[in-house]
Amino acid sequence: MSTKIPYLTAKGYDCAVVAPSRIPKKSGDRIQNDRRDACTLARLDRAGELTSVYVPLAEDEAIRDLTRAREVAKIDEKKSRQRLLSFLLRSGFRYTGKSSWSKAHMRWLADIKMPHPMVCGSSRPKTSSRWTLVAQPVTRFNSL
Repeated sequence: MSTKIPYLTAKGYDCAVVAPSRIPKKSGDRIQNDRRDACTLARLDRAGELTSVYVPLAEDEAIRDLTRAREVAKIDEKKSRQRLLSFLLRSGFRYTGKSSWSKAHMRWLADIKMPHPMVCGSSRPKTSSRWTLVAQPVTRFNSL
C-alpha cells in the first residue's frame, strides 16, 4: 500500500488512506457493493468527513524493522545467557561475584576449564573467546 501512494502523488493524483473504522456509516446501511461504497466515499470526501491516517514511509518501516530485530536479538541474548548459566550450574560452576555479565564475570567465564573434553567439543572456538559469543549479536544493534 505505501508504495502506491508516492506513485499516485507523483502522477498528480490527490491520495489519502482512510481506515475503514473511521468511515462514518448509518446504522441501517448494511447492503454493500462497490458502486454504493464508491458513491458513499466520494460524498463523504466532498463533505470533508473522512479522516485520513498516516502511511509510514520507507524510512519509518526500516526503523520499525530494525527495532523489532533488536528486540528479538535482546530476547535471544537473554535466553542464551540463561542457558549458559544453567549449563554451568549443572556442571558444578557457580559464580560468587557481585553481578553477572560484568567484566569480572566475563573473565571468570574465560578461565573456566571443563573437566571432560566432550563438553567443549573440538570444533568450538578456543576457551577464552567461547563465552563472549553470547553477547555479540546484540552489541551490533546497540552500535547502530
